[in-house]
Amino acid sequence: MGYSWNMGRMNIGHVFMVVLAALWLMSTHETQYAYAAESPSFDKLQKLAKHGDANAQFRVGERYRKGEGATSDWATAAEWYRKAADQGNAKAQYYLALMLDEGLGISPNSSESLTWYRKAAAQGHVDAQYNLGGVYRDGSGVTQDYTEAFTWFRQAAKQGDAGAQNALGILFQQGHGVTQNFKKAVKWYGKAADQGLDLAQFNLGNTYGAGQGVPKDTTKAAEWFFKAGEQGHMEAQFNLASLFAIGEGVPQDFAVAATWFQKAGEQGHMEAQFFLGAMHAEGRGMPQNLEEAMIWYRKAADQGHREAQQFVSTFDSLLNRP
Repeated sequence: MGYSWNMGRMNIGHVFMVVLAALWLMSTHETQYAYAAESPSFDKLQKLAKHGDANAQFRVGERYRKGEGATSDWATAAEWYRKAADQGNAKAQYYLALMLDEGLGISPNSSESLTWYRKAAAQGHVDAQYNLGGVYRDGSGVTQDYTEAFTWFRQAAKQGDAGAQNALGILFQQGHGVTQNFKKAVKWYGKAADQGLDLAQFNLGNTYGAGQGVPKDTTKAAEWFFKAGEQGHMEAQFNLASLFAIGEGVPQDFAVAATWFQKAGEQGHMEAQFFLGAMHAEGRGMPQNLEEAMIWYRKAADQGHREAQQFVSTFDSLLNRP
């Protein structure tokens, strides 16, 4: 009986291995077929496109726009996008709208761009919804309408678009197109910030710093400014430097403050340049260095900072004194 049981076990194992092998071969062939279906040759795509296949028309447009398999030609890309857009392809409608909006390969036409953005947005194209929100928020080619902007930003935000979530937060914070609501502003800033959007991280830091919609918490403000600052957000870098300089929400540390002032100053932040000049002049967080101080004072002065201009003027007059 034992022998029979072992043989039965071997037979089952053999069958199992055969089934596995068959499944593997099927999945391999399916994967290869899917890959081939997703990446046909440019010639094949053109043939399909010329026969009216909307998806192929869109992809031919993509190839021309990106210069993949064909010489980059935005005008020709726009022609193919239009063919696909006329058949209801949402992606083509979005790209055609974008090209009409920015005059890429085609004469700019804000009115027609708006039409195509609407068509794509109505089909749920998230980028079209976001851009449409921006058009109405900014009054770009249309009468400014915050309520309409709110409608489209909200649709894109609900699909998880971080830019739209941040834009929605701003509308709630400012009370544009919707009743002002700081708590909802924080909610949407938080969603975008959690996705890593530096603008939302900066805005969230400001809400904690001001205590708008949340209890005032400069430690949390510093944490969000740090996240945004690490990504290069200039204003966040300046705010974080300021907190370290005064020791609010973080331990006072002039050396760390100087580091962040410099990051912001190198991006052209006028106040950061002035404060960095002052820190070099006074030797705060670094050895005193009047030469370096004047470099930063001059940068700030060139941007119109009055105190920096006074320092530069006084310094220059002393240098020119006989």
